[in-house]
Amino acid sequence: MLTLEQIEVHLSYMRPDLEAANAALPVLRDKLDALSEKLDSKIDQANRERIASDEALAEKIDQANRDRIASDEALAEKIDQANKERIAGDAALGAKIDQLSAKVDAKIDATNARIDVTNESVAKLDKTVNGINSKLNALLLLVTGLITVVSFFITVGKAVGWF
Repeated sequence: MLTLEQIEVHLSYMRPDLEAANAALPVLRDKLDALSEKLDSKIDQANRERIASDEALAEKIDQANRDRIASDEALAEKIDQANKERIAGDAALGAKIDQLSAKVDAKIDATNARIDVTNESVAKLDKTVNGINSKLNALLLLVTGLITVVSFFITVGKAVGWF
């Protein structure tokens, strides 16, 4: 255990250091306040710069959005125009198809009419050919019969002595 005198001796050794620390305390406080002000100033400046940067970035984003919206509107207008042109082209193409279909139908009808006329002519020719064929067959039969009769008479005539 320490005696009271020993404690006082230790305190007497510590007292000058404590007084020096107390004397330096206001200077340290001033330096700490200055550093705090400087740090606050730098933080405030950084915040102002960040805010300005955020505002500039927000303006760039807004401008990019405005540009995108304008581009989207222009693209939508182009698409609408292309659709209108396609619809008009489809209508014109439909009209051409209808017109060509009518021409083809007319040509097919005319061809069918000519085929019908040709079929009728072929049928008439067939009847005529059949009539001629029948007459030729009859003539052939008559000539063959006549040749047979003549041959018969010649043969009989030679046999009987007429020739």
